Amino acid sequence: MSQTPARPGDVPAAAPDGAAADAPSAMDETHDGSSVDEPRPLAASANGSTAVAAPPSALLSTAAAAAAAAATPPLTPLGLHKSELTRLLIQELDALDFSAAARALEAESGIVAHTPALVRLRAAVLDGVWTALTPGGEVWALVAPLFETPDAARAARFLMARQQFLELLEAGRGKDALTCLRTQVRPAARCPEDLHRLPLLYMCRSAAEVRERAGWAGAGPASRHALLASLRLLLPPRALLPELRLETLLAREVLRQRAAALWPYVASPHTCFIDEPAFAVDTLPTAVAAVVSPKMGELWFLAFSPSGRRLATTAKNKIGRAHV
Repeated sequence: MSQTPARPGDVPAAAPDGAAADAPSAMDETHDGSSVDEPRPLAASANGSTAVAAPPSALLSTAAAAAAAAATPPLTPLGLHKSELTRLLIQELDALDFSAAARALEAESGIVAHTPALVRLRAAVLDGVWTALTPGGEVWALVAPLFETPDAARAARFLMARQQFLELLEAGRGKDALTCLRTQVRPAARCPEDLHRLPLLYMCRSAAEVRERAGWAGAGPASRHALLASLRLLLPPRALLPELRLETLLAREVLRQRAAALWPYVASPHTCFIDEPAFAVDTLPTAVAAVVSPKMGELWFLAFSPSGRRLATTAKNKIGRAHV
């Protein structure tokens, strides 16, 4: 009996009884060798594209969950990023001169506080090795690719050249300072104002006047740490850690705890990281120790200035005064 060719849009007729037994099961292979439950290309559509069978939704949700888990960094029980905490610990160990412990932590965790290039940048800035940070210098060759834009790299070059120029001028090396101004500062200057201010410092008669007119702390750790802080803003986020970051966070927490415990009215006047300071009511003053002025009311706190010439007080009425 002849069969009529199927036309587009026709619905296939139901299989006769018993034909279902001849159909491949869910785990049988089709004529091309693929399993019927595997996603495979379907017939080409009218526009020539090929549709692909979509995987089950369960597979999609599992894959999405796995991708999300891989993207989430490992956390501590309190929700802190382990990698960031490890970087801070390594930095603090180095600051405390426990270099061997810091290197052991790096080896065990596979995490470094800074890349080798940034380690050399920090050392060169703090030691004042400016020749290594000039174009063509070995440290600059390692650091330059870390900046995301040429403008950021140029701004960093200007800041370091400016520091070098000021240090030379402060030391009385006017000829070397002039060479630095021409060969290092001028090519890196971002705008005319940056370049025009510095030559005026040649009119200064002393190193103190150079520092005052430049608004600069002078050659040494203070100005070089400030330079590192400025360079950090030009680098990719979190590439260069702020100096003594862990100590800074701990110091802030100590101040918060002291404020909550009404320092110095606590059981122990010593700062302790093991236990929080606890307010002790028996440490509150209960008798008048002295009368500064009858009109000022109760004075709760007082402190002398470092020179001993002034006295600062705070009263119950929340007014602070400085007495000469």
